[in-house]
Amino acid sequence: MCANDYVLGTHEEEIERLGLQHRIWRPLMLNAWMKAGLTVGSRVVDFGAGPGYAALDAAEIVGVRGEVTAIERSPDFLDFARRQFERRQIPWGRFVQADLDTQTDADELQSEFRSLEKDTDAIMVTPLVVEIIAEKI
Repeated sequence: MCANDYVLGTHEEEIERLGLQHRIWRPLMLNAWMKAGLTVGSRVVDFGAGPGYAALDAAEIVGVRGEVTAIERSPDFLDFARRQFERRQIPWGRFVQADLDTQTDADELQSEFRSLEKDTDAIMVTPLVVEIIAEKI
């Protein structure tokens, strides 16, 4: 996986653009999470976490008793997410670099998260999914 695999790249300007996009749809996302019962102590898995903006919001909600796992194929995005968690002193975030388009990574993640299936309160896939859920709630 390389940065060129992302149509808009994974450079600093793209991370800033994604931050702006996140701020725009964030109220809808937070409302959907509230209605879905995401709360202190919840466990969240964010597939396709990008630079981790939604994962960071989830981590602030679930608090130290919860856990957020951000799964992303871009090392640039994951490094940015890690730095944001560290800057805010949030140690209950986990970061997994994996490309779900490859069978090896998909198989490894499937076995790792099968054990979490019963205990995971929320699985986030993309902002678009959050918007669709918000419309139906």
